[in-house]
Amino acid sequence: KNLYLQNNKISSLSDGSLSGLGQLRFLRLSGNQLAGSLERAFGINSLETPSALLSVGNLEILDLANNHLTEINSCDWSGGCHGQGILTKLRVLNLATNSLTWLDPKAFNGLPSLTELRLEGNPGLFELGSLPVALMGLSFATHPALKHLAIPAEPPSNGVLEVCSNDLSPTSRILSVVLGHLRRNLCKSVDIIETTDPPELMAEVVNTTEMTIPNGEGPVFHFIRTTHRWV
Repeated sequence: KNLYLQNNKISSLSDGSLSGLGQLRFLRLSGNQLAGSLERAFGINSLETPSALLSVGNLEILDLANNHLTEINSCDWSGGCHGQGILTKLRVLNLATNSLTWLDPKAFNGLPSLTELRLEGNPGLFELGSLPVALMGLSFATHPALKHLAIPAEPPSNGVLEVCSNDLSPTSRILSVVLGHLRRNLCKSVDIIETTDPPELMAEVVNTTEMTIPNGEGPVFHFIRTTHRWV
């Protein structure tokens, strides 16, 4: 039920790599050479190529820490883009200490049992501004079991922000709003300190997925522009 493949210089898994492992619960791929997009790492090279993970629907823990992943472009890697998804039992997803710079707003769709998501050690997530938008897609409705969410602190800090911790001191105005949203939705055992940001800023963030986007302008850049500033 456990498969340990850490520190093996693995660069990708192709469709069929995990065939016959339907009872697998724990897959450790940390410390390998997985690079580029998460979709590519699991063998998705075209619309017709399924993710290697679709063979392991009972997977509960996926450890991808200490690789060279740079982006998650959709929820296809987990099969979460189609209805209920495949990895409905996944509880822990560890993406710490990669080279992530981009998270699609739907990157973590289809993971209703997720209790722990680790993104720390990826300071590049602040370069393109995708982190706040992706985090706004997490709520009790979509991830009712999520209680442990670790994200990188904003540069130049190399620290870690544990979202349900009582010791949060983000410096960015937008990130403060996002953390407030997450704490209200996911953290039931901490005293929530309400954000002091104006209601119009909160409205812009909450309605990110419903806004009308001008031609030629991506959703992240529109989000940042309409909230007036990043810091």
